[in-house]
Amino acid sequence: MKRTLIVSLVILVSAATALGHWPIVKNLTCPICAHKFTWRSVWSGFLPPPRLDLKPNDVADVWKIPECTQCGFVFYRDDIDPNEISGCAILAKSEEFRRIRARPSYYRLGRLYEHLGKNGYDTGMAFLRASWQEEGRAKPYRENLDKCLFHLRRSLTEAAEEKKADADGNWAGGPAWHRAQLLIGEILRLKGEHEDAIRHFESLISTEGFLALHYGEVVIFELELCRNKDSKPHSYDELREGNIQNLWQALKGYGVNLDARDNIGQTPLHQAAWLGHKEMVQLLLQSGAKVNTVMRTTGHGATACFAPLHNAVIGGRSEVGKVLLANGADPNAKDGRGLTPLDHAAMRGDRVVFEILNTTGAEGQYELRQ
Repeated sequence: MKRTLIVSLVILVSAATALGHWPIVKNLTCPICAHKFTWRSVWSGFLPPPRLDLKPNDVADVWKIPECTQCGFVFYRDDIDPNEISGCAILAKSEEFRRIRARPSYYRLGRLYEHLGKNGYDTGMAFLRASWQEEGRAKPYRENLDKCLFHLRRSLTEAAEEKKADADGNWAGGPAWHRAQLLIGEILRLKGEHEDAIRHFESLISTEGFLALHYGEVVIFELELCRNKDSKPHSYDELREGNIQNLWQALKGYGVNLDARDNIGQTPLHQAAWLGHKEMVQLLLQSGAKVNTVMRTTGHGATACFAPLHNAVIGGRSEVGKVLLANGADPNAKDGRGLTPLDHAAMRGDRVVFEILNTTGAEGQYELRQ
């Protein structure tokens, strides 16, 4: 489970599997002062799991951002909108910017985003990266954490205004929403505000849209650190490979939502069935998860409207399928195209699953593919 969690959370890890680092060289022209300069950085073929504050455990050059060597302007993208350049120039040529010229690139980027009125998430992440750059200086480090916290909280307000409910009135936060929630608690912990961090994490577990199957392990770990009054940075590699039943029982004690949907409408039971996590499927069902919940999506097409049994069958998870059927899964549930689990088993040519479903009286329109 820890590997799945790390993949879900790491936003800076390359998809490449090769090890090593490669230099990056760009010839750039500053849009503010027209200075031409060469910028050098490093691309990494693989980054190890980051810290809980998402700082990569690798060389700093991997997450550098281009900055003009003459005026200090920070290039926040390769193709800056011409309409924004005039706004950038106002700040970059101001007395205020000259005062912060000696501060790291991501601090200046955060101030630039504030000036341009960028969204809370991007602005908060800029100040988060600034905290990595200044973590050896107590006062600037604290300022960066405070600014990051303010803007990440603003991002949640923005997300709440934009959120969409499905037909059942459910809503799941996307990856950025989860990162913001986890980082808010992590920043409170790093600042030594352990009681506030505990309240945040405990509340998060039962918050609508929180995906406990993906992120529950890190929340329980954070709570342990907070109760030990630990304000030091920690890595995702330190997450405990604990007993999954104990983890789920701990989450239940905080009122975890067993049927929370992810951003494509899946519940934890859908996910566990697809991945073939038989023990997790059993725990979810024993805890009261709904066995026939239909996956509802927005923008993914009606064909994705599966029940957990569909996921188990399509994934070839025969043992999980048995558990679901024994706990009341409807063998004739239809997806958005009107296909039953038996149809999917037939189309896949999965004789084992096909015969298991046949014993339940399941119906379908397709013959078993040979």
